[in-house]
Amino acid sequence: MKRHLLVTAVCTALTMPSLAMAQEQGEVTQLDKVTVTGSLIPRSQVETATPVFSITAQDIQRRGFKDVYDVLRSQPMATGSVQDGQFSGGFTAGAKSLSLLGLDPGFTLVLIDGRPMADYPLLYNGQSNFVDLASVPVGMVERIDVAPGNQSSIYGYQRRDFDSTNDNPDPTLRYGSRIALHNLAGPPATYVDPGADNCAALGALFNGSVQYDNRVNRGNFCSSRTEPGYASILNKERSASGYANLSYAFNDNVELYSTLLLNRTKVEVNGGPRFWQTSSDTGGLFYNQDSQQLEGYQRVFAPEETGDNGFNNNRQTADSYNIALGLKGGLGASNWTYDAYYARSEYRIESRQQWPLADRIEDFFREQFLGAPQGEYYGYPIYSPNDANFYRALTPAQYRSFNDEIRTKSRTWTQNVNLQLTNTELFNMPAGAVGVAGVLQAGNQYWTNPTDPRVIAGDFYQLTGTQGSGKRENWAAAFEMRVPILSTLTANLSGRYDDYKNQGGGGDSKFTYKAALEFRPIDSLLFRGNYATAFKAPDMAFSFAGDSGFFQGVNDYYRCAVEEPGVPISDCTYAGTSIQGRRSGNADLKSITAKSWGAGVVWSPNARFSVNADYYNIKIDDKVSDLSTDALLQNESACRLGALDINSPTCVDALSRIDRTATDAPVPNRLSNIRINPVNISNEEISGMLTKATYNLATETWGLFVFDAQYNLTLKHESQQFPQDPVRDLLSEPFFSSEFRSITNASITWQKDAWTTTLFGQRYGRTPNFTAGQSTDGYAAEGARKVGPWTTFNATLDYAINDDISLTATVNNLTNERPPRDRTYTDYPYYNIFNYTGYGRSYMLELNWRFGAQ
Repeated sequence: MKRHLLVTAVCTALTMPSLAMAQEQGEVTQLDKVTVTGSLIPRSQVETATPVFSITAQDIQRRGFKDVYDVLRSQPMATGSVQDGQFSGGFTAGAKSLSLLGLDPGFTLVLIDGRPMADYPLLYNGQSNFVDLASVPVGMVERIDVAPGNQSSIYGYQRRDFDSTNDNPDPTLRYGSRIALHNLAGPPATYVDPGADNCAALGALFNGSVQYDNRVNRGNFCSSRTEPGYASILNKERSASGYANLSYAFNDNVELYSTLLLNRTKVEVNGGPRFWQTSSDTGGLFYNQDSQQLEGYQRVFAPEETGDNGFNNNRQTADSYNIALGLKGGLGASNWTYDAYYARSEYRIESRQQWPLADRIEDFFREQFLGAPQGEYYGYPIYSPNDANFYRALTPAQYRSFNDEIRTKSRTWTQNVNLQLTNTELFNMPAGAVGVAGVLQAGNQYWTNPTDPRVIAGDFYQLTGTQGSGKRENWAAAFEMRVPILSTLTANLSGRYDDYKNQGGGGDSKFTYKAALEFRPIDSLLFRGNYATAFKAPDMAFSFAGDSGFFQGVNDYYRCAVEEPGVPISDCTYAGTSIQGRRSGNADLKSITAKSWGAGVVWSPNARFSVNADYYNIKIDDKVSDLSTDALLQNESACRLGALDINSPTCVDALSRIDRTATDAPVPNRLSNIRINPVNISNEEISGMLTKATYNLATETWGLFVFDAQYNLTLKHESQQFPQDPVRDLLSEPFFSSEFRSITNASITWQKDAWTTTLFGQRYGRTPNFTAGQSTDGYAAEGARKVGPWTTFNATLDYAINDDISLTATVNNLTNERPPRDRTYTDYPYYNIFNYTGYGRSYMLELNWRFGAQ
């Protein structure tokens, strides 16, 4: 038996098959009461006051989706940018996340058969929790329901065409990665000519691609134009999963049931070659005693030096399970039914990765060519380097001598006990029976991410990480009523009270509710509307994150004002200063609240055709965001310069968070550290239109044709991160968002006898080009505009050998369509990896064999 997955924005859900398989076309059946997504009360009508967009197991197979992530990423509601396996240097490259309606992945609630899944133990963007969709095996999903709005109250390494800098859309920038670079301090920074012979000494590296290269206005250097292609864009992945559903009926009123879903996934990710540069603490510069000037060296390590391209891989083993054990049935001869169960979901990750240790790699290069340190020059270390030794390839033994393995074991779980009582006919009114349901729930959840303490301490070269651990207790009570006011008008009312407490302090409680109306003037026409409030406890990581580090480029407003007065901040030497900061959680965070409303219409004049259109609006308040480093630095400058009262709470807070070197230090007032934490401060609002149409055409000669189309248009997406900030229009200010405004998909299925074929198309609307997203000028900047839409097709051909065995051939990205061309995107891989995938045409052949089918 398969399961049902539910996914919603602010809430979302998956269903694994527990309902009967669809019956053959043409049979006329009486609908029994079934559980409908968005409601606790079973009913016979599928379309209700809450719009739900469903994808069946048959849809998944026929449209060529290989996993649940593909299914959900193809939905028109998945408009937001996300970090996936293409972002191999990110915090969660081994997981798959989803952004519905442009919201953060953490705002997508994923339920299996109505029960929550454990969070992914590692943190999205190093900050927040989310559910890893890769942990749900697609073969066990019967149906996926996607519901917008508030439902609170109830991979091998794959090379592709983009594998070298020769693909750069700007011909003037088709130079290679800087494998061996010797530069002088700027501005602008210029290169010291290594000479062709030195580059030739490294020529065998990166599969013989290192060459003597030139960059206009900078100079000559040793490069490889294929180096970018050594990072993975599609994870090496091996997975195994299993599902069991057991039940035993003691009598007509008592049934014992249990479900178990197990999954193990092994993932390898390669974030690209490691590098080393001189004196990272001083911007990569040191004072050359021989040339009497500030210089820098940079070296990128090739696979021939590491021993193999997989030596640096991040290897992750993920184990997850979802289990439920319960009793359900009826209470005597009454209309009351009950469902009492215990459910638990757990996710564990063990990761291993080789990384250079800071002290070892620095000692190696001092011995290799820099020589012993000879003191300091205005804070910069002094060396007399042996330049020729810099252009020597390392042996694998040398490279591995300064590496060590980082090991971490992270874990999350969530568990609860749940009692639900339901009566579909509590009492009768003139227009019909009143249905009611109630729920009591209690449970807890746990998260731990104990990163190798050496990472947090900064012992590994140019690497930082996140850590934390915490536990939260929660309980809730909920009710729902369905009231037929008139024969044509039905109301649905629900409410829920939630209370949670953090271990060690902090917590919150909130009552949320939902009211919805269904109006059916005739059987074929439904008008619907709903209003709901929502409650979301802060992510565990926001509350329990321990002291962690991050790297960031910031504007040093104070030094610019003091040392370069009158110079615009964009031209100041200290704009874009690289610093290392510290971050920790905030146990006193309050819950995030939201309000949503929607209205729509469904028209189904006959069993072959239906069309619906729905408007949605979601407003989120008290959204959790990290304190802005830019705002803190602006406040600090104003406080130190007297523009703000230095004794004011604003100044006391800002000055306590920012560390600088002493005024008598070799480099006085240099930023050394900044500390931030999350706070309830942001607001966000989204609105849009969702439409769907389906038409079935049955012919006597040519078989059955099924046409299906969906469309989402975002009408409004505004965000305000801090109270002093202006409200940002995320649809027209590309510096803040590159989300899709519109997404359309459509499919045509032809079924005749044992053969079924489907063509599925997906069109993504226009998005900002690279230039548009680089400054607050947005589309007003020179060269800023939008790139064109992107359309891809999947095709499948299915042959039913008999009732139990079928063979399916699938071609994904049938036309081998690349992401839209952007001539301003001059950084590898030359398209926005958070919006698009560079995967070309792929083929799959699948054999399905059902054993013991009836």
